[in-house]
Amino acid sequence: SNFHKAPILALMPLGDGDGDSSSRHIHAERRLAEAPAWLDELPCETAIGYISYVCGRSAFKECVHQNRPVMITGMMQADGWPAASKWASADTLVTAYGDLEFQLTPTLTTSLRAYVEYTVSNQADFPYYLSTRGEFKGQEPLLDDFRIPLWFEDDVYDWLNMNGSFKYFVCGGARTGSTIHVDPLATCAWNTLACGHKRWVLFPPGESDAYKEAIGAFKDYEDGPPAYWFLDVLPSLRLKNRGQELGMIECIQCPGQTIFVPAGWWHIVLNLDFTVAVTMNHMLPSMLPNALAFFGKTTPTFARMLRQELKKLSEERRRLLPSLDTSDDDEN
Repeated sequence: SNFHKAPILALMPLGDGDGDSSSRHIHAERRLAEAPAWLDELPCETAIGYISYVCGRSAFKECVHQNRPVMITGMMQADGWPAASKWASADTLVTAYGDLEFQLTPTLTTSLRAYVEYTVSNQADFPYYLSTRGEFKGQEPLLDDFRIPLWFEDDVYDWLNMNGSFKYFVCGGARTGSTIHVDPLATCAWNTLACGHKRWVLFPPGESDAYKEAIGAFKDYEDGPPAYWFLDVLPSLRLKNRGQELGMIECIQCPGQTIFVPAGWWHIVLNLDFTVAVTMNHMLPSMLPNALAFFGKTTPTFARMLRQELKKLSEERRRLLPSLDTSDDDEN
């Protein structure tokens, strides 16, 4: 029937090309929907490590200290998230929240039910990706389905009331995902997947033009379909262990798993099938010295403001921070 195509496709602004920001979510230049080949085997040399949420806290602290990504198992189940059942499939999600409305673009609104139907029918190389952030205005019931993991509860930006928009619900079909990027404000992130499979590639921090070119972090791949990076850049990184030399890490995230992305790490994500996830950014107390040093070099004004705000924290919270010089920076 045409039902599953009509609700959302009828609303799509079908521009004629370059000037239309929505056109990138409509074209099928490489016809990727016809030949998905994303599940080829991952090289073990660049595989991610795994730890258990139930018994791996010390190992996690070591990953934070080393600024190294890791996959965490069992978190959603151990913390008793209702999302473990409500978000477990497209069907359970629609049953619970099919009538919730989401803003896909500034001019395009859809119900969750219509969006799920769209993920089945569309042929685009980079389909629309559904998300909400911050306070989940209009989608507040989703907030009851998860909680901040215990390992991330101490968050400096939260203490300073600066992390309001760092919480995201994301839902998308095959070929959706995130283009190559670094998370903002020197934050780390966790991303918990309730259903589907996400393919991740991550690279250690680096800002030089040569480094960004080597990992494919330039305009064509920061704006275009994530799948194009996997087709064009990843094969060259696998030749002669180039990716391994750059510190590249690869993994496929499965339902129930949580990935930890450390501060400064470049990452790109491709959804292999229908996925539902929640993700948050944090400034863990132990990350603060490195963050202040980074801001001191890149945005000194922000570094000074942050130091001033830290002075206002309660004694109890200041005790959780590493030893810091919170005097004003003179940038010498």
